[in-house]
Amino acid sequence: MSRVYNNLADLYETREELSQALLHYRKALEIKGDLATPYVSAGDIFSKLGDYYSAFILYGKGARHLPDDEGLRKSREEAEKGWKQKMLLYFDLSSSRIPDPYRYRLQRIGEAVRSKPGRKRVTVVGYTCDLGPQGYNRRLSRRRAEAVARTLKN
Repeated sequence: MSRVYNNLADLYETREELSQALLHYRKALEIKGDLATPYVSAGDIFSKLGDYYSAFILYGKGARHLPDDEGLRKSREEAEKGWKQKMLLYFDLSSSRIPDPYRYRLQRIGEAVRSKPGRKRVTVVGYTCDLGPQGYNRRLSRRRAEAVARTLKN
C-alpha cells in the first residue's frame, strides 16, 4: 500500500500539486518508514521550494536506506549548502510569532554570526500570502522580519 501512495505522490508532483504530493509521501512513510524513495522525493520538493533545511533532513533520512547513492549524497550536500545561506520560516496565519521549530535554529545562527569577528551582515526579508488587505500584509511582513531579527540578535 505504501508504494501506491508513493506512486500517487509522484503523479501529484508531476502535476505540480506539491502539497498533495507531500501528503501522499507522508502516507507512504507512515505505512512503511524504511523506503528511501518518499524521503528523497519529498526532499526534492522542499529543495524546489527553497526550503533547503527540510530537504537536507529528508535526504538524510533517505540516505539511511540508500547509504551508497552518489546522487542522493550530492543532493544532500547541495541542500546543506543552501540552508546555510537561506532559511525559510513558515508562520501561522496572521502571526509574527516565530514557531518553535524555527526558534532554536535561528538562535544557533545568531550565535554563529555573533561569534565571528569582523563585520556581520544578515539579510532578513518578511513575506505574507496575498490574502487580506495590502497594507495589513505589509505591516505583518515587517513584524515577521523584525521578530526574526530580534531572535538573531539575542
